[in-house]
Amino acid sequence: MSATTGQTWWLPKPKKGPDGTIEWYPIVRVGRLVPFGYEKDEDNPHILNPIPDELELLEKAKLYLNDYSLRQVSAWLSEESGRYISHVGLQKRVALENNRKHGANNVRTYARKYKEAVETAQKLENRLGGAGAARIPDGHMFHTRGEQLNLDPNHFSSSTSEATTSGRGEGTKKD
Repeated sequence: MSATTGQTWWLPKPKKGPDGTIEWYPIVRVGRLVPFGYEKDEDNPHILNPIPDELELLEKAKLYLNDYSLRQVSAWLSEESGRYISHVGLQKRVALENNRKHGANNVRTYARKYKEAVETAQKLENRLGGAGAARIPDGHMFHTRGEQLNLDPNHFSSSTSEATTSGRGEGTKKD
Protein backbone atom coordinates (compact mmCIF):
# COMPACT_ATOMS: atom_id res chain seq x y z
CA MET A 1 0.00 0.00 0.00
CA SER A 2 1.28 3.40 -0.84
CA ALA A 3 1.93 5.55 2.21
CA THR A 4 1.18 8.77 0.37
CA THR A 5 -1.97 7.91 -1.60
CA GLY A 6 -3.50 5.03 0.35
CA GLN A 7 -3.81 3.00 -2.86
CA THR A 8 -2.49 -0.46 -3.57
CA TRP A 9 -0.74 -1.30 -6.79
CA TRP A 10 -2.36 -3.85 -9.07
CA LEU A 11 -0.29 -6.36 -10.93
CA PRO A 12 -1.69 -7.75 -14.16
CA LYS A 13 -1.86 -11.52 -14.46
CA PRO A 14 0.91 -12.82 -16.70
CA LYS A 15 0.00 -14.72 -19.84
CA LYS A 16 1.94 -17.54 -21.42
CA GLY A 17 3.16 -16.87 -24.92
CA PRO A 18 3.02 -19.33 -27.80
CA ASP A 19 6.47 -20.69 -26.94
CA GLY A 20 5.51 -21.29 -23.26
CA THR A 21 7.32 -18.26 -21.81
CA ILE A 22 5.48 -15.89 -19.53
CA GLU A 23 4.67 -12.42 -20.86
CA TRP A 24 4.85 -9.68 -18.22
CA TYR A 25 3.28 -6.24 -18.61
CA PRO A 26 4.21 -2.74 -17.44
CA ILE A 27 2.14 -1.30 -14.59
CA VAL A 28 1.27 2.21 -13.44
CA ARG A 29 3.17 3.48 -10.43
CA VAL A 30 0.84 4.61 -7.62
CA GLY A 31 3.20 4.84 -4.67
CA ARG A 32 6.70 5.83 -3.81
CA LEU A 33 7.99 2.25 -3.58
CA VAL A 34 8.81 0.13 -6.60
CA PRO A 35 7.55 -3.43 -6.09
CA PHE A 36 9.93 -6.37 -6.40
CA GLY A 37 10.19 -7.48 -10.01
CA TYR A 38 9.70 -4.02 -11.49
CA GLU A 39 11.86 -1.00 -12.29
CA LYS A 40 11.18 2.64 -13.15
CA ASP A 41 10.75 3.47 -16.80
CA GLU A 42 13.47 5.85 -18.02
CA ASP A 43 11.05 7.91 -20.12
CA ASN A 44 8.00 8.04 -17.84
CA PRO A 45 8.38 8.03 -14.04
CA HIS A 46 4.74 6.90 -13.64
CA ILE A 47 5.32 3.59 -15.44
CA LEU A 48 7.05 0.53 -13.99
CA ASN A 49 8.58 -1.96 -16.39
CA PRO A 50 8.72 -5.64 -15.49
CA ILE A 51 11.98 -7.47 -14.86
CA PRO A 52 11.15 -10.96 -16.17
CA ASP A 53 13.99 -12.76 -14.34
CA GLU A 54 12.96 -11.34 -10.96
CA LEU A 55 9.27 -12.07 -11.54
CA GLU A 56 10.02 -15.68 -12.51
CA LEU A 57 12.17 -16.06 -9.39
CA LEU A 58 9.30 -14.64 -7.34
CA GLU A 59 6.96 -17.28 -8.79
CA LYS A 60 9.46 -19.99 -7.76
CA ALA A 61 9.79 -18.40 -4.32
CA LYS A 62 6.02 -18.68 -3.80
CA LEU A 63 6.30 -22.42 -4.43
CA TYR A 64 9.22 -22.70 -1.98
CA LEU A 65 7.10 -21.14 0.76
CA ASN A 66 5.29 -24.46 1.09
CA ASP A 67 8.50 -26.08 2.39
CA TYR A 68 10.66 -23.27 3.80
CA SER A 69 10.25 -20.26 6.07
CA LEU A 70 9.73 -16.70 4.86
CA ARG A 71 13.20 -15.71 6.04
CA GLN A 72 14.86 -18.57 4.15
CA VAL A 73 12.93 -17.92 0.96
CA SER A 74 13.51 -14.16 1.09
CA ALA A 75 17.26 -14.74 1.64
CA TRP A 76 17.32 -17.13 -1.33
CA LEU A 77 15.35 -14.69 -3.49
CA SER A 78 17.64 -11.78 -2.58
CA GLU A 79 20.72 -13.85 -3.35
CA GLU A 80 19.42 -15.20 -6.67
CA SER A 81 18.05 -11.89 -7.96
CA GLY A 82 20.69 -9.55 -6.60
CA ARG A 83 17.88 -7.32 -5.28
CA TYR A 84 16.99 -7.28 -1.60
CA ILE A 85 13.54 -8.25 -0.41
CA SER A 86 12.82 -8.68 3.29
CA HIS A 87 10.77 -11.53 4.71
CA VAL A 88 8.06 -9.00 5.61
CA GLY A 89 8.06 -7.58 2.07
CA LEU A 90 7.74 -11.08 0.64
CA GLN A 91 4.94 -11.89 3.08
CA LYS A 92 3.02 -8.73 2.11
CA ARG A 93 3.47 -9.40 -1.60
CA VAL A 94 2.27 -13.01 -1.34
CA ALA A 95 -0.65 -12.05 0.94
CA LEU A 96 -1.76 -9.29 -1.45
CA GLU A 97 -1.76 -11.67 -4.40
CA ASN A 98 -3.65 -14.33 -2.40
CA ASN A 99 -6.27 -11.77 -1.34
CA ARG A 100 -6.80 -10.77 -4.95
CA LYS A 101 -7.19 -14.39 -5.97
CA HIS A 102 -9.72 -15.04 -3.20
CA GLY A 103 -11.50 -11.77 -4.01
CA ALA A 104 -12.07 -12.89 -7.59
CA ASN A 105 -13.45 -16.20 -6.31
CA ASN A 106 -15.83 -14.34 -4.00
CA VAL A 107 -17.11 -12.20 -6.86
CA ARG A 108 -17.80 -15.31 -8.94
CA THR A 109 -19.60 -16.97 -6.01
CA TYR A 110 -21.79 -13.92 -5.37
CA ALA A 111 -22.62 -13.65 -9.08
CA ARG A 112 -23.72 -17.30 -9.14
CA LYS A 113 -25.84 -16.86 -5.98
CA TYR A 114 -27.42 -13.68 -7.39
CA LYS A 115 -28.32 -15.49 -10.60
CA GLU A 116 -29.91 -18.34 -8.60
CA ALA A 117 -31.88 -15.84 -6.48
CA VAL A 118 -33.21 -14.06 -9.58
CA GLU A 119 -34.28 -17.38 -11.11
CA THR A 120 -36.01 -18.38 -7.87
CA ALA A 121 -37.82 -15.03 -7.68
CA GLN A 122 -39.00 -15.40 -11.27
CA LYS A 123 -40.32 -18.92 -10.57
CA LEU A 124 -42.15 -17.61 -7.48
CA GLU A 125 -43.72 -14.76 -9.44
CA ASN A 126 -44.82 -17.13 -12.20
CA ARG A 127 -46.31 -19.53 -9.65
CA LEU A 128 -48.21 -16.71 -7.93
CA GLY A 129 -49.57 -15.57 -11.26
CA GLY A 130 -47.93 -12.32 -12.21
CA ALA A 131 -45.47 -9.61 -11.43
CA GLY A 132 -46.59 -9.26 -7.79
CA ALA A 133 -44.79 -11.47 -5.29
CA ALA A 134 -47.89 -11.60 -3.06
CA ARG A 135 -51.58 -10.85 -3.41
CA ILE A 136 -53.23 -8.55 -0.86
CA PRO A 137 -56.83 -9.51 -0.05
CA ASP A 138 -59.54 -7.00 -1.07
CA GLY A 139 -60.60 -6.19 2.49
CA HIS A 140 -57.06 -5.55 3.80
CA MET A 141 -56.23 -2.01 4.95
CA PHE A 142 -53.24 -1.80 2.56
CA HIS A 143 -55.23 -2.90 -0.47
CA THR A 144 -55.64 -0.06 -2.96
CA ARG A 145 -56.75 -0.02 -6.55
CA GLY A 146 -55.45 3.30 -7.77
CA GLU A 147 -57.00 5.34 -4.96
CA GLN A 148 -55.11 7.04 -2.15
CA LEU A 149 -54.31 4.99 0.91
CA ASN A 150 -56.53 6.32 3.71
CA LEU A 151 -55.42 5.14 7.13
CA ASP A 152 -57.09 5.91 10.41
CA PRO A 153 -54.39 7.62 12.54
CA ASN A 154 -55.78 5.95 15.67
CA HIS A 155 -55.82 2.51 14.05
CA PHE A 156 -52.42 1.39 15.32
CA SER A 157 -52.51 2.67 18.89
CA SER A 158 -53.43 5.64 20.98
CA SER A 159 -50.05 5.64 22.74
CA THR A 160 -48.51 7.81 20.00
CA SER A 161 -50.48 10.85 21.12
CA GLU A 162 -49.54 10.22 24.77
CA ALA A 163 -45.82 10.06 23.91
CA THR A 164 -45.83 13.54 22.40
CA THR A 165 -47.56 15.16 25.38
CA SER A 166 -45.42 13.45 28.03
CA GLY A 167 -42.64 16.00 27.71
CA ARG A 168 -40.49 14.15 25.14
CA GLY A 169 -41.31 15.55 21.78
CA GLU A 170 -43.15 18.25 19.95
CA GLY A 171 -46.19 18.27 22.26
CA THR A 172 -44.56 20.30 25.04
CA LYS A 173 -42.63 23.51 24.64
CA LYS A 174 -40.95 25.63 27.26
CA ASP A 175 -41.58 29.37 27.03
